[in-house]
Amino acid sequence: MTKEDFNAVIPLRFDSRIDFMFELLKSFSLETAVKKNASFRFFYNRYLAGKEIGDPSPR
Repeated sequence: MTKEDFNAVIPLRFDSRIDFMFELLKSFSLETAVKKNASFRFFYNRYLAGKEIGDPSPR
């Protein structure tokens, strides 16, 4: 999906693209993403595993 395709499906009830993206993230599951997406699994294991969300400290 291109950025233009994404913008075209944003419902009119959202004030901005960012509002819509935040709404989408409410349905996002890290567990499902790690199971289904190898590149996301690599990213998660490399940078996020064992960290609290929002923790900026390096591993």
